[in-house]
Amino acid sequence: MDMSFGSLAGSLFVSGVGFVFFNYGRKKTRPMFLIFGIIMMIYPYFVSGFFLMIGIAALMCAILYWLSKSGY
Repeated sequence: MDMSFGSLAGSLFVSGVGFVFFNYGRKKTRPMFLIFGIIMMIYPYFVSGFFLMIGIAALMCAILYWLSKSGY
């Protein structure tokens, strides 16, 4: 993991969003939010680039939005 400011700030932001998704999925019993929350809290440990990290998070949020609108 890169220790630059951008990487650390991006990791904190993405993991924070993942934590919110995890808590929402746990309280509302929505398994897709729970799964995506866990993934978003873990994957920043393996991705070191800031823009790549934010891009993957944006893609995951778009997929989660599409899945929730589709009824999952």
